[in-house]
Amino acid sequence: MAKAKKKKAQKGKGILEPDVMVYIYSLAAIAVSLIGCLQIGFAGSLLTSLLQYLCGTLYGVVYAEIMEAAARAVSGGGCFVRYGLDDPRVHSIG
Repeated sequence: MAKAKKKKAQKGKGILEPDVMVYIYSLAAIAVSLIGCLQIGFAGSLLTSLLQYLCGTLYGVVYAEIMEAAARAVSGGGCFVRYGLDDPRVHSIG
């Protein structure tokens, strides 16, 4: 009788690391925010109309907050962590 071939188990080759997923989601959020903010095409117009309905006249602030939060996620928590500076909130008095 011939020997049966053993199949090697794959150890998570298809699964992306969490850091890579954060970059992907953040860049997608920035892209969707820019499309909506600049009202590019039908999707941008629809997204802006929906956001205007939900938030009123401050829909631009919502776009800015989404882009800012996504940029912070990409940079690893903010400029203080990225450039190795001390966070001033840690050393505040009072």
